[in-house]
Amino acid sequence: MKAAIYCRYSTNKQRPASIEDQAHVCRTEIQRRGWEEAALYSDAEVSGAVSRRRPGYQELLKAAEERQFEVIVVDEFSRLSRDQEEQAGVRKRLAFWGVGLVAVADGLDTLSAPQAASAIAFVKGFVGEAEIAAIAHRTRRGLEGRVRTGHSPGGGPYAYRSRPVHADRPGDPPGTGPIVGYEPFVHEAEAEVVRRVFRLYCEGKSARTIAAMLNAEGVPPPGARWANRKTRAARTWSATAIWGSRKRGLGILNNERYRGVLVWNKSTWLRHPERETRVRRERGEQEWVVTEREDLRIVPQELWDEVKRCQQERSSKNDYSAAHRRQRRLLSGLLICAECGSRFVLHGANCYACASRLNRGDAVCTSRVTVNAAWAEQALLEILQTTLFGEKTVKEMIRRARSKLKASRQEPQQKAKLHQELAQADEEARRLVKAVTAGALVDDLTEAMREVEARRKRLREELAAETNDSVEALDVIPGLVQRAVADLSVMLEGGQTQAVRRAVSRMITRIEVKGAAVPERKLLEPRLHLHGNLPGLLTLAAEKSTKLVAGAGYAALEKTRTRRWIWQLPFGALARVLDAFCEEAKLRLTRVDPPGKGR
Repeated sequence: MKAAIYCRYSTNKQRPASIEDQAHVCRTEIQRRGWEEAALYSDAEVSGAVSRRRPGYQELLKAAEERQFEVIVVDEFSRLSRDQEEQAGVRKRLAFWGVGLVAVADGLDTLSAPQAASAIAFVKGFVGEAEIAAIAHRTRRGLEGRVRTGHSPGGGPYAYRSRPVHADRPGDPPGTGPIVGYEPFVHEAEAEVVRRVFRLYCEGKSARTIAAMLNAEGVPPPGARWANRKTRAARTWSATAIWGSRKRGLGILNNERYRGVLVWNKSTWLRHPERETRVRRERGEQEWVVTEREDLRIVPQELWDEVKRCQQERSSKNDYSAAHRRQRRLLSGLLICAECGSRFVLHGANCYACASRLNRGDAVCTSRVTVNAAWAEQALLEILQTTLFGEKTVKEMIRRARSKLKASRQEPQQKAKLHQELAQADEEARRLVKAVTAGALVDDLTEAMREVEARRKRLREELAAETNDSVEALDVIPGLVQRAVADLSVMLEGGQTQAVRRAVSRMITRIEVKGAAVPERKLLEPRLHLHGNLPGLLTLAAEKSTKLVAGAGYAALEKTRTRRWIWQLPFGALARVLDAFCEEAKLRLTRVDPPGKGR
């Protein structure tokens, strides 16, 4: 029996050797049972509360679905997941795929004791979630204790550092006792930069101008102390780091610590149940822990008050906060600067410009190309209909798919493998029936029989899907694609910008913006280079296929209209063909030249 090993550890505070330690335990169990190790999958420094952002875990599940092994071995059940919902889901999927699960330390074994495994999984899942909640409570309690004693809760804003506090015994040299915390202190060189930012803002300079000045002078930004100092955000100043958010107290101009007031517990972070990303939530003022520390003041009160007055005046004149509340346009998030790789953002009501040049200055990006939003949107929809996803492209895709589908039928290896797996499943089912007839306990064999039946059903479906309908179903795709693209212009004219934007973002991976010199003009004209995504277009076409005209291929496609992904139609050969074709075509580059006065 082939067995796969999965290992995981949560934080960078744990030893990387933890993966090796877990793998050793699993290999010992595999050798004891006389199994064969098929593969090792692992994730390092990833929480067990998430699943989609664990590449090793996702590869494990994909391989399990493809039956590359018969059992998964882990050191503890919590290595797979600490989320009860995910634990229950993965157990159901593994049972359906006919793959067993063994957790060595927990005594969980779905092969030899499926009923006991269910009880163990329930208890371990509950304990795992309770442990996460307890750790969070103890951590927050400890941080609050540090704050109330004047110590740093961890980290620290720009212009501050921390030093250890020792509990020295009487008569011992200073700094020799055990460390009981860390106290913050002012970093004078960075404190002068903070005061300068405040003065420049009061003089009428915008946050973008200030950031550009600091970057041009090479002043180290707050990100210079980050663990990853190679990113653009860490290397340079940004306007957002200066103006921040007045409401949430973020940014240089709004951090109350610079006036000697320390505020802790203003917000908390919750994990989104679908996206698995952390989302900030503000707490009520009654939950804040506020401490006044005049020794940590950097900005005089008069200068602080003057900045607040200037912010109020500029806010009333429709400053940055109002700009950020504008509704996103069709191409927001898709335009990429070819010079520095940053995204293009709206600069004004109807114009895109490089975010790095706007927010960080010419020291970071010198691209002065701007894109007229209305022109770019119209040019994009035209090129989608005529070139990138035009009739010629779709027909070529269908031609290749049809030829490869026909060729695949002449190679029976895949079908023979399915027949072999089905024969093995049938034999296993017969053995279980004989065991029951011989007097074995039915309860002990119920779970095994369910797994076998689920595997037999899946294999029969895959074999039944290899029919001539797969080639005929290809004839439906061109009409779906053409209608899906044509509808976008109508939807945009009808004001459904966000719906069109979601569709376009799946059809286009990115749009690179380059500048082209024009003799009669001083400014550079934009050139847009579209990178298309054919799988995204097919997905969109499948979702929009609410009505189909009866004809060739209608019956084959009708069977799977409840599925969202068109390349997951039950005939596996079509999926492989479309994947192969899209791999060649998804990076197809199409240049969109603007009209003479397109900018």
